[in-house]
Amino acid sequence: MLQKIGIYNDLSKSLIDKLEKRLESFGKVVRYRFEIERENPDKTYHDGRYIFPNMYTLDPTNFKISDKDETGKTKTVTIALVKDYQYDERNNLKITYRKVRVNGGQRGILRLDLENDEDRETCMFLELHPKISGGEYADKDKVPVFKRIDENAEATAKTEDRSIRRKAMNIAGEMKENELRSFADAMNWDSSMPLLVLKNMVEDLAETDSKFFSDLVSSKEIEYRSAIKQAVDKSVISFDPADYKYIWVGNNMTIATLSPVGEKSELEKFSEFLQTSEKGEEIYNKIKSLTKADKKVSA
Repeated sequence: MLQKIGIYNDLSKSLIDKLEKRLESFGKVVRYRFEIERENPDKTYHDGRYIFPNMYTLDPTNFKISDKDETGKTKTVTIALVKDYQYDERNNLKITYRKVRVNGGQRGILRLDLENDEDRETCMFLELHPKISGGEYADKDKVPVFKRIDENAEATAKTEDRSIRRKAMNIAGEMKENELRSFADAMNWDSSMPLLVLKNMVEDLAETDSKFFSDLVSSKEIEYRSAIKQAVDKSVISFDPADYKYIWVGNNMTIATLSPVGEKSELEKFSEFLQTSEKGEEIYNKIKSLTKADKKVSA
């Protein structure tokens, strides 16, 4: 359990018993999911759709809770993982805190072995932490950072993930050459690469980010984005990064001025414009027609 040192972790026996019982219900291993990833700025998603920091350290390292299980009263208790401590010449307590860290390779998952004393102490600390989602002592004024994984729900989710991955891999594996090259255009890859290279890239994405892949192939995005990419490659249209707009190459007339704000690429934004704007379908059909005819809009 949490080590009592001076004012630190001075919990009532009732609360300690409650925590011990809770930990026993977790079994031998408990896992926590830290929501610390961010979307990959590389829109090819070469290393996956999300990336994690090399090292994340949970804060605060010490905090106060109201121990309502104290018999006949409520007391404020300071909680911390104590790594080392000593008293100075004035008998003042000097504490070194042990910190909860998650490295990039753990992909946001902290696994604790509850038969290990240090892990067991960490588990108690996390159960009392103000940034745990849905926790009894969670601070409503703080954004939750982590949550304990429900193993049954996780098992169900993993089964669903495997099913999605199988379907995605089957779709990728059955793609014909024209479909692979269209997909590459939609991802803003070089679609002129050797077919085996493109097939490997598509299947890799289907395997590593199955839901994203499945959502993409089931939408109109492939059709629209590939048409835009092909039109740019054939100089039917071009993108002006200075004014963040697409223009007709033949007469330099503006097709659409996009917002530079947000994480989506200009290709994604223009695809969205063509699918949602009033004249989007008309412009899209014109782009396809000119690209097929290999012509440009004249002045």
